[in-house]
Amino acid sequence: MIFSDKGIEMSGKDIDYSTSAKETLLCAYSGEELKIGFKGELLKQILENFTNKEVTFEIGDCSTAAIIKPVGEDDKTENLSLLIPMALEA
Repeated sequence: MIFSDKGIEMSGKDIDYSTSAKETLLCAYSGEELKIGFKGELLKQILENFTNKEVTFEIGDCSTAAIIKPVGEDDKTENLSLLIPMALEA
């Protein structure tokens, strides 16, 4: 994933089937461009468990865990997930 003021560029590869995909999502992001990698299946599981359509990523840098929270969560429950990044190819 590449976070920038233009959005989030998400990409993935499946080496076994020689396939890849790339998608750009709109987002509100401030800061320097950040390239960070997560295991796709884990990120998918986290996002599928949120009922909200919008989420917030709190990321320090590419070597620290990201906190993922749904936007607009009510005061009675707080749902957040912690996702550890993985090393990216140079």
